[in-house]
Amino acid sequence: MERRYFQLEQGYLNVDKHALYFTRSGNWQEALEARERSAKQGPAHAGRLVIGIVIILIGGLFMLFGHMSHMSDTGSTLVALALSAFGVFSLYRALRHDFGPVLRIPFNKVIAIEGPADERLTVRFMNGDAKEDQISFKAPIEAVPFVLEGLARSLA
Repeated sequence: MERRYFQLEQGYLNVDKHALYFTRSGNWQEALEARERSAKQGPAHAGRLVIGIVIILIGGLFMLFGHMSHMSDTGSTLVALALSAFGVFSLYRALRHDFGPVLRIPFNKVIAIEGPADERLTVRFMNGDAKEDQISFKAPIEAVPFVLEGLARSLA
């Protein structure tokens, strides 16, 4: 089975003989690096969120105290803006994977594929936490045979 990708309403669907990949760009490198869908977040993720929020708050406090004491000068304003920008960047780095769907569903974990009903496919599967999950998406009609072929190959 050859590798194919299809544009969805939000992102792309990449299909090969091993899995379905939901990506933001349709790039195969991004698809192959995609993780299985899971509710788990690593402890580093929460740490980066907290650090980003703290840095933004410190930057905001610098600006607030500077304006309250009327001792705000260009240097303190730049420091406050730089801290806030760094905090926003830290938050972005922690949350960038949450802005779009990037996930992998191996065919050997697919329970059923339902559809296309109203041009939507519903894939029921076991996620990375070993719990039943499902995802529904509006699939291009050209993608349906490739998705079903990939599932058939994994069952054979």
